[in-house]
Amino acid sequence: MAESVFGKPVDDAVKEINDKIGIVPSGQTVEGQIDALNSKLTYTSGTPTLVPSTLTQEQSLWEKVGNVVSFNVSFSSISASSPTTFSHDAVIFTGLPAPKRTIYFMAHCMKSGTKSARLLINTSGTVKVYWDTLTIPENGYSTVINLTYVV
Repeated sequence: MAESVFGKPVDDAVKEINDKIGIVPSGQTVEGQIDALNSKLTYTSGTPTLVPSTLTQEQSLWEKVGNVVSFNVSFSSISASSPTTFSHDAVIFTGLPAPKRTIYFMAHCMKSGTKSARLLINTSGTVKVYWDTLTIPENGYSTVINLTYVV
């Protein structure tokens, strides 16, 4: 174990770094600082609610560690013969941890020739169609969202 970091005793170096970035209170031992940091890295998870009844979730999960959220979902159309289209402002998911500001992202379909759609997650934790339209191909082709954001 190193006795010094940046040419300083470990406790002094850790205190200096923490004072600059403000992660944990200063004036604690290294163990106390580690405990304070770990207390902020709590883990929660959940399943967002898919709003349109014309879609089905195949996999859906959000996980939150500290202030970082990972949202991974795949969903498809219930219809076996025709695509399902949603226009601007249509709500797709609710029940996600809310970011501090609106985040814009893309949803990608696994069917060749299908364009990606621009979506947003607003400060209420709701995923909506942002631009154009969101077209979900007929059943058998998944649309995927993989998004990591800070709350």
